[in-house]
Amino acid sequence: MKNRQKLFELAIVIGVVASVVVWYRGDSTFKEPAPERASVVYATATPAADAFNDALPEPMEIHSLWKSQFAAAQDALGQGDNKKAETYLLDALRSAPQAGDEALHETLDDLGLVCFRLGDYRRSAEFQSRAIEAAKKLKRPDREATVGLYESRYAQALAGLDQRDEALLALQRARVAYEMAYPAGSPAHADALNSLAAQHRSLGDNDGAARLLSE
Repeated sequence: MKNRQKLFELAIVIGVVASVVVWYRGDSTFKEPAPERASVVYATATPAADAFNDALPEPMEIHSLWKSQFAAAQDALGQGDNKKAETYLLDALRSAPQAGDEALHETLDDLGLVCFRLGDYRRSAEFQSRAIEAAKKLKRPDREATVGLYESRYAQALAGLDQRDEALLALQRARVAYEMAYPAGSPAHADALNSLAAQHRSLGDNDGAARLLSE
């Protein structure tokens, strides 16, 4: 019970850092994802290939499908129905790879969050790990901030699995990403380090927390 309370409190702290990342949608208020360039390439070398491709959804149809499933998941999250949100997100994940990099990393991250809330820390860790890899492929200014946030959430899931050493390693990677993302001394940088320090303390690493706050 005590460990679950710590994880709950830690989730709140991480939410504070998440608010400084432009793309982050919050706990129940979500930003409408921007349309992405489709990544589906259709071969048209033969009539048979053309007939096959006619049966495939168009790139924009794929993105629209993902968008509707993702939006339904956000509605469910807003109503506090994590199980329903998980169902919609798993549907969205099927089309996310073809809907674009933004769709993929957002869907994986939300699945990680939902699984964490449901107490399924193993699946939460799996989805967050995949979200990290997807975020690394982004081509935008806040990529490192996104990676740092996902690493901190991955650490949170690992803590739920009592994998302390692995969680501490994830926090180290999160710090590196945050150092690249935010100017030293900026409010965003301070918020990020405070959040990581709280996670270190929750893992019993008070020395690590002190080092973060002294810099």
